[in-house]
Amino acid sequence: MKISTGIYKSLKIAHASLGDNTIIAAPTKGHIEIDHIYFVADGAVDVILRNGAVEETGPMQYGSSGTFVFDNASGNYPFELDEAKAFIIDLSAAVAVNGWVKYRLVGAF
Repeated sequence: MKISTGIYKSLKIAHASLGDNTIIAAPTKGHIEIDHIYFVADGAVDVILRNGAVEETGPMQYGSSGTFVFDNASGNYPFELDEAKAFIIDLSAAVAVNGWVKYRLVGAF
């Protein structure tokens, strides 16, 4: 098990556009390790989590609304993105998705 050190940051998620929505911009150096994701979809939508252009999940379907939670409380198993890749949420419809993400930039300095 590894616990990476890095610079902790958090961002709110507040998007409602069809298609790719960049949540965390790609770092110029290093990579992103996500420890916590929480969001609520306000309507019927399929959500795909992306590591840059690569799909990391299949379509997660939400009916009239729904909640997504990823919690890496131990710090041992983060959602780890590839070097210099953005964290993107792809929405199948223009539905409000709101929440927050807590992550680390690793190897950026």
